[in-house]
Amino acid sequence: MQQLELGYQERSDLRDRAWYKIFYSQLVRADLLVLGINPGGDPKKPKELMSASTTYYENWEHDYVDEEYPLQKAMLPFLKNILNINKESIRLIPKTNLIFRRSPKMSEFKTLHEMTETQAMIEAVPAIKQIMEFVQPKMVLLEGTSLRDKFRVRYCSGQISELTEPIKDKHRGQRVNIFTANNMHVNCLGRELPVVAIGHPSHFGGRPAWGAVQQATRLICERFNIQVKSG
Repeated sequence: MQQLELGYQERSDLRDRAWYKIFYSQLVRADLLVLGINPGGDPKKPKELMSASTTYYENWEHDYVDEEYPLQKAMLPFLKNILNINKESIRLIPKTNLIFRRSPKMSEFKTLHEMTETQAMIEAVPAIKQIMEFVQPKMVLLEGTSLRDKFRVRYCSGQISELTEPIKDKHRGQRVNIFTANNMHVNCLGRELPVVAIGHPSHFGGRPAWGAVQQATRLICERFNIQVKSG
């Protein structure tokens, strides 16, 4: 993990973790890898930033178990539900983001970092590939349905196939996908695997349709035998 971070620091010219975050957990081989969009928080207010570990999660800390914030409050019960596991087992599920640079809101990202989200995603690609090659996931879970195409373009090739019907809900006056499940060929792994994208949990997690999203994701996990050791 240290070498992975050093490589990212060299590419990004960032040294202060207030401006980026790669790790939310220990990196281990696991059936499931969780990917979000980017870490929240204002890098100009470092004392307000939360992290379960200031080093490399050597004691099996996990941000979704040991911290409290809106996304964590939605994802902890979601992961417990879809995998039928206890809280401690969440420590064995690696989590990171497609972008490592922090921003309080995505609307502030370009001004804060003087680069686009796309440029920041490209910057993170070598590290994300290293993470996937080490974890060897059998399934990827994306925190946000908009991430499906972002992930596909940068990490996949060939045709994608739909595993089940999408689930939709209302958002800003429109019906949008809050669950999709597709088979994708992940280039760095050299194989196909299910990629499930869910509506952003901190926004959709309290809605009535969230139960259907949990159930649909759980069925995909059962179908592909996605498991986590007991914690």
